[in-house]
Amino acid sequence: MMKSLIATIGIPNGVAPKEGLHSAKCVKIATAFATLSGWAEIHEDVLAGEKTVDIIVGLNGNITQPELLEEWLRLAEENPGKFNVSVAPRKPVFHPKVLIARQGRDRGFAIVGSGNLTSGGQSKNIECGAYVENKTMLSELDNWFTGLSRVTLNRRIINRYRKLYKSPKEPTSIDIQLSKELDEEIDKGLLNSGSAANDWNRDSFIADFQSFIKTEEGKKALEARKAGAKKIKRALRMPDFDFTKAGWEEFYGIEAFGWIVPINTQMSKQYKKLRLAFQTLASNPDEEAIKSVLSGGNHWVKGLGYNVLSKMLTVYGNGRREWPVLNRRVRETMLGYGYEIGKKPPASVYLKFSDDMRQALSDSREPDFWAFDAFCEWKSHKPSALIPEAVL
Repeated sequence: MMKSLIATIGIPNGVAPKEGLHSAKCVKIATAFATLSGWAEIHEDVLAGEKTVDIIVGLNGNITQPELLEEWLRLAEENPGKFNVSVAPRKPVFHPKVLIARQGRDRGFAIVGSGNLTSGGQSKNIECGAYVENKTMLSELDNWFTGLSRVTLNRRIINRYRKLYKSPKEPTSIDIQLSKELDEEIDKGLLNSGSAANDWNRDSFIADFQSFIKTEEGKKALEARKAGAKKIKRALRMPDFDFTKAGWEEFYGIEAFGWIVPINTQMSKQYKKLRLAFQTLASNPDEEAIKSVLSGGNHWVKGLGYNVLSKMLTVYGNGRREWPVLNRRVRETMLGYGYEIGKKPPASVYLKFSDDMRQALSDSREPDFWAFDAFCEWKSHKPSALIPEAVL
């Protein structure tokens, strides 16, 4: 038998990555190129059991097969929230080869190497990868993956890309135009998803935020949130979240961090499922946990969205320093500074938004998302002040 040309360094004795991939609860793949033959090498293990799958694929070089994109789009449509596929912007060139498989929040592995998701990269070429199971490194890889710019795959992107696929080495003027149209489609998707919020008016935001929190109005608004946080903690019986139906209804009526309109009267009847949703989210609010409590997730309850989950996160534990509330007034305020989040963003966009806000607020002082929420409410009541002069 021919010796395998694929070397994966660092696999512990007795460990089979294929079995780990098969039993994983969450799989993330970032690959520069992908083909049907490469997908055939791993798809049975990736699709086995109940797991969440996130794939980011590159379209540089016109190597990724449109037929595979069609197959992935079909799987995404049939498994909303469970099978997610995105394409990366083509500039700069997207060139990683990373597989992350999680059995749980504290167990998992990753393979970082040279092989793309092609038959060559998976079995025929001379390739080398490193096996990673260190918790700190896995967490860093998760954060790296979350921070990648991407656009959810759709049929418009596939149709535009199909026209470019296997184009000649010397592109014609038509190919150049088609390439431009594809990039424009991806850029439009980035703007709508909030993943392209790199050129927002950060300095004006920081200056306005600092000015507001020093005012008497700002100080009073922050004190109101401190009082509201105590009420929320009591109503939800943090940190155990063993709240009652009455406790949930009390939480709904607390105005601090945005009053939630109880449009779904049946929601409070599912307070036991809501307990589990909040316990899951609070234990480790990573991308997997956030997805599980959003529409389509295992712990989702109708009516549960970012306005509810982010209100809980900002109050729980060290949330005041880590998690911004996300609701209409926050979206409107940040849009005024050129940062578009979108009405129902994927978990990855909320995580990136949280990272961006932590960095922005920590540039001048310790992040305080209770003060951030107070600022956004103040701004949302002043439409003429939503767009700073520097943006006009």
